[in-house]
Amino acid sequence: MWADYTAPGAERLLAAPRSVAEPAEGFAGGLVALALSQYAEHATKDLQYIALRAGKSLQGAVDATTAYLRGDEEMAAEAQRKALGEPRVDVPGVGGA
Repeated sequence: MWADYTAPGAERLLAAPRSVAEPAEGFAGGLVALALSQYAEHATKDLQYIALRAGKSLQGAVDATTAYLRGDEEMAAEAQRKALGEPRVDVPGVGGA
């Protein structure tokens, strides 16, 4: 009786890929390729944001230091405020932004 239930499941397991790297039949890229594609689609905007944020922070530090060295503390404070602003990320074909 149990054999009636387990045999179809066992057949499916034996037909499954032996590892994640081995693509499933009819799916050329396999699960790894699908996962990487979805991750890249999701992470692109975040990674660009991090790069832009770091660039703005560094430029703000340079501008503030330059202004401070020139003796203009008000200018230095304004440069620091601008560096804290949020960057806008425009990725063609990703999201609605």
